[in-house]
Amino acid sequence: MKILINPRHERFAQLVAAGFTQADAYRQVFPKSRKWKVDNAVHSKASQLMAKVEQRVQEIQQAFAAKLSVAKDEVVCILAESIRGANPADIPPEKAVDLLAKLQGWYAPVKVESEAKGVPGAKDCLETVRGLLAKIRAMQGPRVTES
Repeated sequence: MKILINPRHERFAQLVAAGFTQADAYRQVFPKSRKWKVDNAVHSKASQLMAKVEQRVQEIQQAFAAKLSVAKDEVVCILAESIRGANPADIPPEKAVDLLAKLQGWYAPVKVESEAKGVPGAKDCLETVRGLLAKIRAMQGPRVTES
């Protein structure tokens, strides 16, 4: 889809694609709508306009995403140049080596212990919680089960 013929519709599509809410984009494109007493009217009009320009909004978002996407090969080349001293991204060689190794998966996985070994008071805390649960159950009385 090409640029929309109506410049207001095009501007609305650009604002929505940039992250504005439909209502805020509508108010910016149609300033007189800011004076409307009923916000529902703005929301309704913005929704109607969005139905007309939705395809253009998606097109703008896709074009923007394509500009931002960087291939892994590009990153590897930049990091390799930084290591060799060309340094196009102003990255210290040591940091470039570290980033490149992580990107390529050269680091072995590191096992992290998640148990509370050696944590002072962990055992006491667990016993306290168990004691409180027992007291709560005792206060509730015996449970009646249906047959």
